[in-house]
Amino acid sequence: PFMGDAAPRLDARWPAWLLWSLAGVMALQGVLRAVALLLGPLPGVLDAAASVALGGAGVLLLGLWTRWRRLPAVRQRLPAMLLRGVFWLAVALLLSALGAADAALHAYTLGFLGTLLLAMASRVACAQIGRAVVADEVLWALFHLLQAAVLARVAWGLWPAGAAWLLPVAAGAWALVSLVWLLRYGWWLGRAARETGRPGAGL
Repeated sequence: PFMGDAAPRLDARWPAWLLWSLAGVMALQGVLRAVALLLGPLPGVLDAAASVALGGAGVLLLGLWTRWRRLPAVRQRLPAMLLRGVFWLAVALLLSALGAADAALHAYTLGFLGTLLLAMASRVACAQIGRAVVADEVLWALFHLLQAAVLARVAWGLWPAGAAWLLPVAAGAWALVSLVWLLRYGWWLGRAARETGRPGAGL
C-alpha cells in the first residue's frame, strides 16, 4: 500500500507474485541449510543453485527498490524508512549469494529487521496513544543513527581488520538508538496507561 504496484502486468495477473517468489527463495535456502546441517556439505551443484537463487532474489529486490524510491509516497519519512529496510534485505540476499555470511546476517537482522522494527513500532506506538503518525525529527535522527550502525557492522563483516573501531561504532550506535527509543516511547506508553488507569492501555 505504501509503494504501489511492483510490476503492473504481474501484479494484475498474480497479485502475490513478489511475496511467493521471495518466500520460495527463503524456503529453498532453509531446506538446503537444514540438509547441509544433517548430511554435511551440499554437492557443488546444489550449493551453486542456492547462491544463484539468492542472488536472483537480491537483484529483483534491488530493482524494485530502485523503482519504488522514485514514487511520491517515499518523500514521506515513514515510507522512506520502510523502503530502506527493503534495500537492506536485497543487500543481505546478495551478500549471502556471494558467501559473505557474517555481513549478510547483519544486513538482514540489523538492517532489514531493525529498520522495519524501528519504523513500525514507532508508528504503532504513536497511533495507540493518539499522537500524529509521523516520523518527527527525533525518530528521523534515530533512523539515521541506526543506518550508521548497520553500515559499520556490515563493513566489519566484510573487513574484519577494522573491528577495533567498526565494532564500537556499531554497538554504540545501536545501544543509543535502543535507549533513546525506550525512554521516549516507553514514557509515552507508560503515561497513557497511567492516565487511563489500565496497565498496558497504551499498547
